[in-house]
Amino acid sequence: MKFTSLFMSAVLSALCLPFMAYAATPAKSAPKVWQQEPKSFLGLTFESASVAALPQCRPVTLSAPNRTEMCREESYSTDYYSLDGLPSLGLAYHQTLGVKVAGAQVEYFYLSGSTNDFEKVRQLFTEKYGPPTSSAAPVVKTKVGATFTNDTLTWQGSTVQIVLERYSDDINTFGASINNLKVTAAKAGEAASELKSNASKL
Repeated sequence: MKFTSLFMSAVLSALCLPFMAYAATPAKSAPKVWQQEPKSFLGLTFESASVAALPQCRPVTLSAPNRTEMCREESYSTDYYSLDGLPSLGLAYHQTLGVKVAGAQVEYFYLSGSTNDFEKVRQLFTEKYGPPTSSAAPVVKTKVGATFTNDTLTWQGSTVQIVLERYSDDINTFGASINNLKVTAAKAGEAASELKSNASKL
């Protein structure tokens, strides 16, 4: 009887072990897809032709101090443009948009404005693009020693990444970078190849 009982216990254990091992292995979850990943920003696509098609900005005058349509400021650079006449976003302060192009593609859009509008911009971006993929609050220190918490929100997709910071160039300015990851990856590859080539000369 004792042998039979031990035998049955061994059989049951053998049968249960595979199940227990399987149950203990967590199922791999599929990568989360960013459903609201954009193909454009403020009406401009990630093709540089959409920026080139904008009219040149007219001079600002006392009778017409505000530009009512999006336009390109005169630029002395062939790959970076400042745009004005942006559509109203309901912000309290003025905002600017810079665009860096790389050949036929836009490398990134860069929206900036008053830090006082940061919370409103956070709400706008969350409404448009959904909850951020990640967030952080690093502490930044000014030259005079004052410290601030720099709220940083990131939306990460397969082709686009958005990074919104409470403080960008300084403590008075928020910044939002809308990055074309295809261009970023291509430039990273070129930089790695150049580094390898230069290192081979040592």
